Amino acid sequence: MAIFRCNKCAHLEERLDGQQGESIACPKCGNTAPVYGTQFFVAKLLDKYFAGQREISRLKALVDGVAEEVPVAATVPSALQEIDFFNTNTLASDAQHGPIYDWFKRKQITVQANMRGVDTTGF
Repeated sequence: MAIFRCNKCAHLEERLDGQQGESIACPKCGNTAPVYGTQFFVAKLLDKYFAGQREISRLKALVDGVAEEVPVAATVPSALQEIDFFNTNTLASDAQHGPIYDWFKRKQITVQANMRGVDTTGF
């Protein structure tokens, strides 16, 4: 059994062993691609799989190492503890929206914030 896989549309199908090594047109998109032997195809597939597994293991080890090095803040800063976010107008200021304004300005978009939309006093 031989395996055909289109490099353009990823169509996959079995072909006759006699077609191994030939380039044929994909029945879905018409792109020409080679017919591979099963052992060759599976070997390449396993190489990619195990390379991906090694990369995942390496990244997990990297994340675990970083997590141990970075201490997590145990307490919230006192300035934030004094704010009742369910009843405040602290977020309804131009200073809070400055970075958003800057981002839109770089994109050449004019915006105007609705400060009453983030004012939670009275809730």
